Amino acid sequence: VYFLRTFLVSVFSFLLGFVGLIIWFFLTGHTPGIYSLLLPFNLVYLGLALFPVIVFSGVIGTLYRDYQQLVQIVLQALWFVSPVFIDKKVFLNPGINVWDYLSPVSNMLVLIRKPLVQNQMPSIENYLIVYYLPMSDPEK
Repeated sequence: VYFLRTFLVSVFSFLLGFVGLIIWFFLTGHTPGIYSLLLPFNLVYLGLALFPVIVFSGVIGTLYRDYQQLVQIVLQALWFVSPVFIDKKVFLNPGINVWDYLSPVSNMLVLIRKPLVQNQMPSIENYLIVYYLPMSDPEK
């Protein structure tokens, strides 16, 4: 239950920041395109794709006391090696472009960034990678 509470608090914080972003867009004269209508669907999709990870984390968190701190460190590392802090052009390098392609964080960002900022439809690959990677079984 603790991890679910943490997830819901994070979602609420995200929505408050997102409202601020929408207000900022309108104040600066940015007009959202037709693909911005995908945002509610994409946010629900991200929540559903991550829900099994949250439930798994809740179970593991009850067994191992320091699991939450470990997850925070791993997620922070994934965040810093994603196109949020590093220019997207860096990931066009043939040596590391597979990281950008398979990174769930990068693909989650695409589901938000493309409709809102670039007024484009995310690819089906982005949706599949976001959904499949958290659901994949390492034993297979």
